[in-house]
Amino acid sequence: MAFVEYYVDHAVGADGNLGTSEGAGNAWEHVQHAVDNTGAGDRINIKAVGGDYVWDEADQNDHDANTCLMMDAVGGGGNLAAGTWKVLEGYTTTIGDGGMVVFDANNDTKRMMFIDDISNTCYRNITFQNTSRVAERIILLDNGAGTCINTIFENCVITDGRYGLTCDNYAKGVYLINCTIHNTNWDGTFFAGSIWFYNCKVYNCDSGGIRHVGGQLTCINSIVYNCGRPIHISNAATAALIINCTLYDANWEGVVVNHASSTGMCINTVVSSSGSENFEQAAGTLTGMYNCSHNTGAPDNITDWGNSTNDFPRFADAAGADFTVRDSGVLYGGTPDERGNIGIRGAITGARRNTPLPQRISGAPITGAF
Repeated sequence: MAFVEYYVDHAVGADGNLGTSEGAGNAWEHVQHAVDNTGAGDRINIKAVGGDYVWDEADQNDHDANTCLMMDAVGGGGNLAAGTWKVLEGYTTTIGDGGMVVFDANNDTKRMMFIDDISNTCYRNITFQNTSRVAERIILLDNGAGTCINTIFENCVITDGRYGLTCDNYAKGVYLINCTIHNTNWDGTFFAGSIWFYNCKVYNCDSGGIRHVGGQLTCINSIVYNCGRPIHISNAATAALIINCTLYDANWEGVVVNHASSTGMCINTVVSSSGSENFEQAAGTLTGMYNCSHNTGAPDNITDWGNSTNDFPRFADAAGADFTVRDSGVLYGGTPDERGNIGIRGAITGARRNTPLPQRISGAPITGAF
C-alpha cells in the first residue's frame, strides 16, 4: 500500500494548509490535526524547530481531556490492515536525518500520549516528556478491546513523569528499539502484555526500571541502572527473557521474580552493585542463569545457577554516562563493549527507514512501509 508523506512545522505551518509539503504555506501547524486528518499507511514528518514542541490549547485533542496527543480509532487510523502503518517521525533539516523533536505536555496532570486500541503505529525520533514531572503517565497504551497490536518506538526518549510507558490491558507486540527511558518518580515501564526492548537504556527511575506485570518481556542488548529494581517481574503469568544486558546500581534487587506463577531467564547478563541481592527469586521461578555474572552477595533461591560466576568486578565510570567493566573475564571469551554487552551483541538491530523490523523471538516478522 502506497503511503503519503505529510509535514508538521509548528513554527511556520498552519492547519488550513494541505500539509503535503514542507515550509510556510504548505505544512500543518499542529500534530493532533495531522493525526486526525491522515489515514492508514501515512507518514507524518514533524520538524524540530528552535525548542520543544510544547502542547497548547490549540493542539489539544477533543477525544480525551486528560491527554495531549490522542491516537485512537478517530485520529490514529483505527485498526490498520496488516502491512500498513501510521508513522510519526521527527527530523531537523532533511527527512530521515534522525533529528529529535520534543513533545512536552507541560502540564501537571495530563499524560503526553494515549494509544487507545489501535494497531500498527510507529513513533520515531521523538522525545515524550512532561517538564512538571508529576503527570501520572507519559505514555499509556490501552488494549481494552483487544486491538492494540504492534506499536513501535524507535530512537525515542520517554522522560519526566510518574511512570514512563504503561499498559494495563495486555497490548500485543510493543517494540522499543534504540530508546531511552529515564527520570521517573515510579517505574520506567509498568507493562502488561508482550514488550521487547532492543538496544535500550533505562535509568534514574525511582521505583523500578522495567516492571512487568503480565505477559512476555524480552530485553536484549540493553542497559538498566540507578533504579529501585532494574527488572521486576511482579505479577501472575509473567515470563521474562533477559539476554546480553547490563544491570547495575539498584537500590534493592537487580532482577527479582516475586509471583508464584511467573518465570525469568537470564543469558549473557551482568548484574552488579545492587543494594541487596543481584538475583532474587522471591516466588515463581528464576532459572536458566546461563553465562551470567554478579558481584554483590549471593543469589537468593535461584534454582538453576547454570554456568555463572559470583566474582565479577564492579563497574568503573566511563565518559558519557555509560559504563565499562574493568576485566574482560575469560568466562565470555571476549572483551565487553562500552555497555558491558558480550556474546551476541549486534545480533538484533533496530528497524531502519523503509526496511522491515527484525525477526521476532518467536513468530513471523513484522513488516511494512517504514
